[in-house]
Amino acid sequence: ELHSVSGNVRELSRGLTRERALAGERYLSDPGLLGAYLLHFWPISYGQALLCLEMLRRANGTPATATGSTLGSVLDLGAGPGPVSIALLDAGAANVIACDRSAAALALARRIAGERGQQLATRQWDAVKSTGMPRGPFDLIAVGHTLNELWPAHRDRIELRIGLVKRLGEELGPRGRLLVRGPALMGSAQAAR
Repeated sequence: ELHSVSGNVRELSRGLTRERALAGERYLSDPGLLGAYLLHFWPISYGQALLCLEMLRRANGTPATATGSTLGSVLDLGAGPGPVSIALLDAGAANVIACDRSAAALALARRIAGERGQQLATRQWDAVKSTGMPRGPFDLIAVGHTLNELWPAHRDRIELRIGLVKRLGEELGPRGRLLVRGPALMGSAQAAR
């Protein structure tokens, strides 16, 4: 089992950070890759999200005792099995909607939240087909490690991603924030130019 999991972690790592063959693919629908994601990438994404939320709290000048108290309605796009969604709930968000195109990943996100005594709404969302995105207004929209995976082979991928970010801005409330996290990869950073 350890050999299988480590092989799947290696495949995910190579497919998302080196050759990028999995970027934009339905890798979370594969049970082995989803399991590897849970064991390796889930805790990392959860920690990154908590750090970003703490930085946002400090930028807003919110007291430490009120962490997350300003987060009412939150949208997590590209949620996968919910590491960012769970971090948002742990930070005190009142209502989180996790969106992803993988039904299996969303079911797992609901299960993880439920086992922690939390409620997590989910919705299937496909950015490429422009289907399933809930309407705002939202206090926060989080897009974690997703934007760089959209339209990977399309020649207008940068313009399409910019268009999505603009649409997300229209779904924010008056004091809403957009939190976009992407991989610190030289290749994807250069491709964004």
